[in-house]
Amino acid sequence: MQDAGEPTGLSASLIRAHVSRLNAEDMAGRRTATLGYAAAADYVAGRLRASGVQPVHPGEYRHLTYDAVNHASGVLLRSLGPDSTVWDTDRDLLPDPRTASVSMRAASVRRIPGSGRISAALPSQIAIVDSVLSTGRAIDLAAAGFEAVLIQRHPTSGRASMQLPLAAIQVAPDRLSRILDRIGRVPEGLERLEIRVEADHDSGAGFIHVVGMLAGWHPASRDRAVLVAAQLDSGGFLAGVAMPDPGRSGLEAAALLEVARVMAAERQRGAGNARTVVFAWFAGGAQGDAGLRSFLRHPPWPLDAVDAVILAGAFDEVAGLEGVRRLVAPDIAMRPTPDAWGRAGLELADRIQREVEVAARSSEEKTLIAPR
Repeated sequence: MQDAGEPTGLSASLIRAHVSRLNAEDMAGRRTATLGYAAAADYVAGRLRASGVQPVHPGEYRHLTYDAVNHASGVLLRSLGPDSTVWDTDRDLLPDPRTASVSMRAASVRRIPGSGRISAALPSQIAIVDSVLSTGRAIDLAAAGFEAVLIQRHPTSGRASMQLPLAAIQVAPDRLSRILDRIGRVPEGLERLEIRVEADHDSGAGFIHVVGMLAGWHPASRDRAVLVAAQLDSGGFLAGVAMPDPGRSGLEAAALLEVARVMAAERQRGAGNARTVVFAWFAGGAQGDAGLRSFLRHPPWPLDAVDAVILAGAFDEVAGLEGVRRLVAPDIAMRPTPDAWGRAGLELADRIQREVEVAARSSEEKTLIAPR
């Protein structure tokens, strides 16, 4: 039940509090399949319970699905020769989330263009590519005999569901220049660079989604639903390195929590919507919406009974979703003040609530999710 001291309408201060909590130290970036993410899921479930939102399963807000996850845990480069230098995992040197493991010593490097045929690698040779490494290009590199590739780019975080057939390492341009300069001092024909990358591919990782619902009041419509969702996870840490992820601040998740609280209070006062409203917070967003895809394969609510889908945040285009309404938080500064979080979250929450109420009271039955 609602706390008697809470406001009846949408509250910027409560949204700020949610954002602050979701970014607390014990959340550790809310990275999927970590204790930090589990803490975030516990927090959201606890707020739903306190607000009177019903769990989607009897007594349980967590909805568990399974999918593959590639865990990239670290990278180390060491120049060989008398003037040895070690470069360890940091923000300028990170494994690609799709990387495979490798332990090797390279005698030479070769720059590979973005397209075209790749000639066979020389013994102990590694590749360098600029900016982007597509999965297809990685397969071509492995087929040519390369065991590792350096990707010249500013490293980004993320989590992948698949593993490449070779080790892939993101290196910032300045760092790569220093590495190439150092190994260039080693006489030709000798081993120049030691490369170690650790990764573990889990074909059945668990995604913990948090799902609650407010049952519709109309007997003829309560078996049909409006699904409204946000991402709960963030890029968090990659290979132990904190990676700021301003696109996944938790603002959308916080705004949706506030919408759920207000709509639950309205339902308790005898108002509400004809259709059932299903609120979902997804894992796996930082890995190409893998959690959403897994959710669609194993939904807690029949997909053919979902009449509208409202996604709050930066979701990718997902096969199987048609006619989806997408709401994005207003632009805010990279280092916003608490008031900025509150204002942006309040604006987004208001838009979410209005969209949900329109969709949930509509008499039209139109399935917007095509089962896959």
